Amino acid sequence: MHEIGRFLSSVGVCICLTLMFISSWYYALAALAIAGGIYKYIEYMGASKEWGDATRGLQFTTATRAILALGTKPIHTKNWRPQLLVYVPVRNDLSVGESNLLHLVRQLKAGKGLTLVTTILEGDICARKDDVEVVKTQLDEQLVKCRVKGLASVIVAQSVAEGMKNMVQSAGLGNLRHNTILLTYPEDWRQSEDKENARLLQFTCASLV
Repeated sequence: MHEIGRFLSSVGVCICLTLMFISSWYYALAALAIAGGIYKYIEYMGASKEWGDATRGLQFTTATRAILALGTKPIHTKNWRPQLLVYVPVRNDLSVGESNLLHLVRQLKAGKGLTLVTTILEGDICARKDDVEVVKTQLDEQLVKCRVKGLASVIVAQSVAEGMKNMVQSAGLGNLRHNTILLTYPEDWRQSEDKENARLLQFTCASLV
């Protein structure tokens, strides 16, 4: 139905333009110039912020239709592609590292497919809302710096283990979700029993849920 409506609208536009030029080509050009000038003036004055951007709305509509078109049935093996969920830890000073991991992601994906980059902050979500903005900005900057085409998110949970479970189970939409999890391996994991080793084990257990 939508395709028929678009086709009929396009036919109507072509007929109107044809009649305009048949009647008077210079008046038709003047009318098109005035209409274009009004459009550019509204765009320059920032009316899209008040009325909404039609292009952005079309992008949302197209994305929604594409996600729904994927359905909920399991994807066939021949259509399988690695869709990455990347866990990037945050240091105590809220700085984001692991740029080498993101460079590896860029090499694996070659700029194609789904890439979700996320991290976890421990604590109360209301108390750490400012920290979320800081870390989210850093993640976005790292994606641009490492030339990774993906989406970044920050999860706040009472513990890293809880955040990992939430992250693994809730990331993505429908069939547009991860099927591969990527994270850094702790150094000296055989000798030491620090928090990084425990987090790796927790993440592995959460991935198997």
